[in-house]
Amino acid sequence: MAGAERLQPDKSRQKKRQPFTVSYISKILADLNPADSLDAACRACLTTSFYCVARLGELTVPTIKDFRAEDHVTTANVKTGQDRNGFTTQIIHVPHTKSNPLEGEDIYFSKQLDSTDPDSVLNHHLQFNMPSPHEHLFTYSSKSSKGSVRKPLTKSTFVAASTKRQSDKALNFFKVMEFGSGQHSNIYCEVFPLMQSGFWGDGKVTHF
Repeated sequence: MAGAERLQPDKSRQKKRQPFTVSYISKILADLNPADSLDAACRACLTTSFYCVARLGELTVPTIKDFRAEDHVTTANVKTGQDRNGFTTQIIHVPHTKSNPLEGEDIYFSKQLDSTDPDSVLNHHLQFNMPSPHEHLFTYSSKSSKGSVRKPLTKSTFVAASTKRQSDKALNFFKVMEFGSGQHSNIYCEVFPLMQSGFWGDGKVTHF
């Protein structure tokens, strides 16, 4: 495998991605206004994806017209539980995942003691945007000629909103983001300061 990799042409190699650290996440959050409907939804999606080690495409929708409550995450998929150490944990059931398209998987996060805390950020979004059980979990309100329109959060909208001011702060543009969901994602949250010392390739953890 190593020999084949050395023979791989440069043009077919995937560019290295900017690693996501807690510090990097906090800089993105600082650019997103919690009093703005879209930004509040993006903040919640960002921190949830990060701490759940979830694929962004499984927490967003491809296009607005693609949303179906039975196929995508909604508030009905969110519940509170306990981890094996007795700590309170938020559990989100993703109806369809890449590794389990039929039954889906549960992803987890626990409260963090800094500005990137996914628990407080998600709760703010839920109180501010108030998505119903029949709407996408990260639904937001958008102004149009017909008034306020409710929209599910698409991946492209998330990327555009989350990177719109990165160049102003001289941060490297990154390819957002495939953390990789699965039943062990809660272990990463508890044991490792995510991505402080990790290497990521093809959207998954390759080394700690």
